[in-house]
Amino acid sequence: MPFTLFSVINLFPLGTATAEGWFAFLTMLMITLVCAFTEFRDRATYLEIQSRAGKLILTRPYFLLFKRKYLFKIEEFSSVRSYIITGPGKTRNLVELVTSHGGEALPVAEFPCQWSTPSKFDESAAAKNLRRAIAQELEIEDAGFLGARWQGAYLSPRTRHID
Repeated sequence: MPFTLFSVINLFPLGTATAEGWFAFLTMLMITLVCAFTEFRDRATYLEIQSRAGKLILTRPYFLLFKRKYLFKIEEFSSVRSYIITGPGKTRNLVELVTSHGGEALPVAEFPCQWSTPSKFDESAAAKNLRRAIAQELEIEDAGFLGARWQGAYLSPRTRHID
């Protein structure tokens, strides 16, 4: 935003506004707003664990700046695991809760990967600590670190929204 305002001052030094100057200003303003909106959307998803109440509340961005909350019961999950996902975008260490029947999972967090050798990834320390803390807090199995693998099916929260 400061760059956009600085550009406006440089485009119109003596109050002489041109069509090209206004177009440049509006273009920079739109780019700034899109970047700010994207940053907000990326940081807005989080999972709240309420172990005493026996529930998990997932909060995600919904429409524009609105958020939607989804409710999951702790009994639905039997283990927590961590693994590495590689792809064209980025390589990351994913921590997820696995359902009791094992077919679906709820992503909890993702972390940057650590290299042990030039061709092998290790679990990040933050992912390991989170995985162990979740297993202890929810009293479920710690399935450990699975290495590199493909991403599985995610648990659909569509029918579970609570707001």
